[in-house]
Amino acid sequence: MKKDMSDGLERFIQQNREAFDDRVPPGTLWARIEQQLVPLTGWWHSVRVWRAAALLLLGVLGYVFVYSSGSTWHERKEQASIQKEVADLNLFYSGQLAEKVSLIDGLAAEDYESFAQDLQKLEAMYLVLQDELKKRPTQSVKDAIVLNWLVRLDLLNQQIHKMEKAARPKKEAVASEV
Repeated sequence: MKKDMSDGLERFIQQNREAFDDRVPPGTLWARIEQQLVPLTGWWHSVRVWRAAALLLLGVLGYVFVYSSGSTWHERKEQASIQKEVADLNLFYSGQLAEKVSLIDGLAAEDYESFAQDLQKLEAMYLVLQDELKKRPTQSVKDAIVLNWLVRLDLLNQQIHKMEKAARPKKEAVASEV
């Protein structure tokens, strides 16, 4: 339908081309058009005002960019530092735990089930803390991870102490029989 209309318009223009070309607009027409236009004067339409507004906007955006990105850069640096510290602590404490576990494996265990369950719960908490550290590395998460390591080490030390205490009377009884 649009094509039919445009074809019709083109045909009309072609048929009446001479009628369009024979008229010349009067010389005063442009002067009358200029009088009817709204003058663009005043301070709002000044180029200086627009330049000042652009500079002000550029300054505000620069300020926001510098101070917002500066704080996130500092936060990222601090988070990376915390993650590195936790990695170093993990290396140290995992060595300590491995040493304690090897001592426990060498001794006879009486109430090993309760001890193993407690250790598994602490390991599960540690995994949750590691996930939290990946999402939001903060000093409090780091402190919680260190506390978890310390509690696990203390639990292992208590178990070793119990096992050594239980093994002493047996060794003394064997020694007195000989």
